[in-house]
Formats: sequence, C-alpha cells, structure tokens
Amino acid sequence: MQTLKKSGLKRLRVANNKITGITRTTNRTRILTTSIPYSNGWQIRVDGHLVKRLRINVGFIGAQIPAGKHVIQLTYKTPGLKLRQLLSQLGFWIMFLSSLVTIFN
Repeated sequence: MQTLKKSGLKRLRVANNKITGITRTTNRTRILTTSIPYSNGWQIRVDGHLVKRLRINVGFIGAQIPAGKHVIQLTYKTPGLKLRQLLSQLGFWIMFLSSLVTIFN
C-alpha cells in the first residue's frame, strides 16, 4: 500500500473543472487510476497531448501513462453544453421576434 501511495501524482492541483499533477519518474508504462466517476465529459492530457480515456474498475476514469515523468491534466466539459447554449439563444431570439411581430401587428 505504501508503494501505491508513493506512485500517486505530485503537486496535485484542483480548480473548478481541472485537475493537474505530475507523475513520478518510472521506467515502464502504467495505468493512471482515479476515484473520479467515469463520464464522457472528461478529457485526459499527458504532457499536453490528448490520450484515450479508460474505464477503470467498472466506473472510474483512468488512462495509460508512458514511462518517464509526465504532467497529467484532467479537464471536465459538460457533454452537449455548447449545443444547449445555442438552442437557448435560438429560442430567445424566436421569442423576441415573435413578441415584436405581436406588438406591431
């Protein structure tokens, strides 16, 4: 257990929708395992490069990390948020234009 604790991320920072940390130097590929529930909204970057998100232990986020020392960044973006915002704005403008038509008729 102590070995596993030592292999965790160093300089861990958590802010809003982003988690960053640095791995310890290793001589082999490893699997990063988190206790963050799996969701399509998570993106994982290793040294700034997007890597494949893995489902670990049935329902948690993970990723394959190459040998060496790396900067890891997990970012969450709500799936479909931009589409929802666009549809909301479209609905607002339809309502606004309908109101203008009603007032001036």
